[in-house]
Amino acid sequence: MQRWLTYQKERFPLLAHFPLVLLTTWSVLTFASDQPVRPGGVLLVAPLILGLFFQLRVFDEYKDFEEDRQYRPYRAVPRGLITLRELRNVALFVAGVQLTATYIWNYPSLTVLLVCWIYMILMGLEFFNPAFLKKQPLLYMLSHLPIVGLIQLYAASFVWDLEWPRQAWVLFIVSLSGGALLEFGRKIRPPEKEEVGVQTYSALWGIERALFTWFLAGSVGVFALGYFHGGWVVLSVFYLLMFPFAMLAAIRKSASLLKYVELFSALWIVLMYLSLARFP
Repeated sequence: MQRWLTYQKERFPLLAHFPLVLLTTWSVLTFASDQPVRPGGVLLVAPLILGLFFQLRVFDEYKDFEEDRQYRPYRAVPRGLITLRELRNVALFVAGVQLTATYIWNYPSLTVLLVCWIYMILMGLEFFNPAFLKKQPLLYMLSHLPIVGLIQLYAASFVWDLEWPRQAWVLFIVSLSGGALLEFGRKIRPPEKEEVGVQTYSALWGIERALFTWFLAGSVGVFALGYFHGGWVVLSVFYLLMFPFAMLAAIRKSASLLKYVELFSALWIVLMYLSLARFP
């Protein structure tokens, strides 16, 4: 048990992930529903969503194993704390729970769940062309982003079934924007924090271009909310503050500023999902 506690702390920290999943699930369900959403419904769906993100982590462990063994042997799997087989077995058990629970609670959602799994498998196989994708970091990221939107559509399908309204596109675009923010946020670093064998956008493109792309990725979600859904004043103020932050961080390139990019990414995502939500 201690091994698994150590693994989740290092590679899938539940204290960080579950509150965010709980909040985004509540936001998605209230966005999708015209009726008040019961807390019990959120507590039923959120663990299923968390399970999908855990399965993504397992796919990444498989996909990155050789690279981690060469460049990041300190990570849990390369150093032997947990084996890939153990992770696979847990992921399959979680899949069984998801399959059963989805069938019982809302069987039309099984279709979206299966689509999520199929897309994960394609991601794990790197769309049958890993060499090409790894040479195209932006295309690599764009090819992986749709899974975030699919996962949120799976959550919304517990309300919509498979009858997608027009606002489903808002949810999908905001989810893509949030996924891009998270990806850029954790891969923009000052020069002294770069690691050999770790592909970051700041190393590939330079800090200025990486920060501009980060800001642009978040802008897509903000504009989608403003155009389709009306937006939210708190998000608008935060968005306006992010532009001078990105400019200042790009000019100074200091670790003291760049360390906040990941934090601001998470806050940006939270505010976008709260903008989707329908409050009582």
